[in-house]
Amino acid sequence: MLKPMYKGTTIEIELPEECGHEGYYVDCTYRYDKKKDKYLLSMWLRRKDIQNGFNLAPQEVDTQYITSTRETITKDICKIVEHASLMDFFEHYIQRYEYEIRCFNRGNELYEKENNFITYRDE
Repeated sequence: MLKPMYKGTTIEIELPEECGHEGYYVDCTYRYDKKKDKYLLSMWLRRKDIQNGFNLAPQEVDTQYITSTRETITKDICKIVEHASLMDFFEHYIQRYEYEIRCFNRGNELYEKENNFITYRDE
């Protein structure tokens, strides 16, 4: 029989305008760890405009244990993301993300040029 793995609950938080990165979101997945009596929080960075068709895998930003309660976990995660964004914590990850997108776009342009050239040669 298949054994499912519980990966937790995910919330999406848009980075605040003050950090200067419009259209970026942090997907925060959290689950309660009974052994440690804390929540395990993982954060993934992604852009809202990259969805179907070309789905660049999000970049994991951070995984950490946080002390919170069931009632305050969402509010606490929002505070963490807000504070991190205002302290430029995400800047490095956003630059890496943008670099990956530029590399993909450049590679895609080259591939399309090669494809057109091959199609033209074969005719």
